[in-house]
Amino acid sequence: MKTSDVFEKTNNVLPSLVPYYQWDGFAGRESISSINNIFADLNLDGFADFIFHFTAGQNQENQGAVIVGPSPNRLVVLLSDGIGGYFDGNGTLFSSEEPVVFEGGSRKVVIGDLNNDNFPDVLYAVNREDGRSGQPSSTNASFSAVLMSQPNGQYQYIKVGVENWYHSAGIINGSSGPEIWLGGYHTSSGIIYRDAATNLASGFGYFFDTVENGFSSVIQVPAAKNTFTPIPNKNNPSLTQQVVATVDASGTSALGLFFKDESSDWNIVSSYLPIQTRVTVPFVSHSGNEGTSTLSSIDGIPITGYGHSASGTMELFPNSSPVAIFKANGVIIRSPREDGAYYENDGQAFSTFEFYSTADNVLTPLSISILGEDQQKNINFFECIDLTNDNLLDIKNNEITVKRPPQHINLEYKIHITHKYNNFSHIFIPIGENNTLNLNSFIKDKEPYKITVYGFDAETKIKSNTLDYLSLWRISPISNKYLMR
Repeated sequence: MKTSDVFEKTNNVLPSLVPYYQWDGFAGRESISSINNIFADLNLDGFADFIFHFTAGQNQENQGAVIVGPSPNRLVVLLSDGIGGYFDGNGTLFSSEEPVVFEGGSRKVVIGDLNNDNFPDVLYAVNREDGRSGQPSSTNASFSAVLMSQPNGQYQYIKVGVENWYHSAGIINGSSGPEIWLGGYHTSSGIIYRDAATNLASGFGYFFDTVENGFSSVIQVPAAKNTFTPIPNKNNPSLTQQVVATVDASGTSALGLFFKDESSDWNIVSSYLPIQTRVTVPFVSHSGNEGTSTLSSIDGIPITGYGHSASGTMELFPNSSPVAIFKANGVIIRSPREDGAYYENDGQAFSTFEFYSTADNVLTPLSISILGEDQQKNINFFECIDLTNDNLLDIKNNEITVKRPPQHINLEYKIHITHKYNNFSHIFIPIGENNTLNLNSFIKDKEPYKITVYGFDAETKIKSNTLDYLSLWRISPISNKYLMR
């Protein structure tokens, strides 16, 4: 197997994660997953380290039931040994060998330097959304979490915020230094931001006071419960002055642009409703109720549950003004049945990327096409990162990578693997000209498998104890467009 200019394949790097799934705290649980994992140099030794957040869902008999108390969860720390391997670093990074346990599972994770010591700190949006009932909402609420670096090189777990059903988190450059922002469903911090068409209940903001060695009292900020994204300030990178967030509108989802004025107060200065057309159609709900309903629509096709689950920013071209990107999701009902009614049970997953300019403090949609975008997958999260070190940001989410191709690119195949036990869902590996991959080279303690892939643009289901999913794309250069691969 060859190594490309971007990807280098290394064998037997991580220890087996199976013992962590078998931790006593997960005893009797049927569903355990590793979510919101980070890859960062935590001890500043020049080598990147891992922190995995393992959490357990409710068993089948408790799905939808009213459950009180935390979701079983723990952190797994793997530190680099400096020579290409990793070891269990929980006792090294924290003051105890006992695993760090949060109040619940995490929805979002963000890395930044909160106490200005040059070590990365970690913020988690935490809730108890684990398959239990959403009512009462207080049973899904918990404190969020910060992993704060300490003078001795270790980290301290700190509970932050109030008990809330947190869904969003961010680190914002504030007037007094970095601020953590949290948004949740259960409660807000007080004020309501409004314009003529939209409103947003304020979220929770805090800055870390290095003198008092603790977080400040709450700051009211436009930290939306679903998602928000700060816009980089090119004139003053140390101060965020624009944030785009999801806001509430009458009957549909909208986005708002917030601006920080000279008094350090946030105000909504512009808003936009992505879906502005509605249709009234015969409608049959999941429960069988019949009648007519007025629904949001895309090109005249009804869509329900439309909203935004994730956001980010990127420069479309080097040194251009940053734009906001939002992942829009919903359920689209593409056609009526023979009786002319649209059935809620016929709904299909819908998702797409939306791009917005914030120039002149006006939120303006941009007409950007993504070639081959599959809009029929319910994918919530994405990242804007430079995957190929070409100084152009790419968009990466669970099963799709949107790439701005350079002018010249070698055609090669890449594989995306989800491993049943280790749950690594974003492994992209270049394959040699013979299109073969020896799975035994990176899946340890399992029987060797060798897969030969014929052709491209194909999807193969592999039924074995080690491999769940295999997808194959062929990359082609397309000038000035985004390519789905």
